[in-house]
Amino acid sequence: MDASRNDEARDAIIGMDKRSNLLFVVYLERENEMIRIISARIATRQEREMYEN
Repeated sequence: MDASRNDEARDAIIGMDKRSNLLFVVYLERENEMIRIISARIATRQEREMYEN
């Protein structure tokens, strides 16, 4: 992922929520081991195909 405005490295992950929705989540991992979610959305068709393969 591209760096944020503060040059913090953002990571992305694709996974299922408890309702079996496939989500694409962008997050920051802070120094104190805290995770900050930047965005979460339903995965696109291409992201779903990547996840399934």
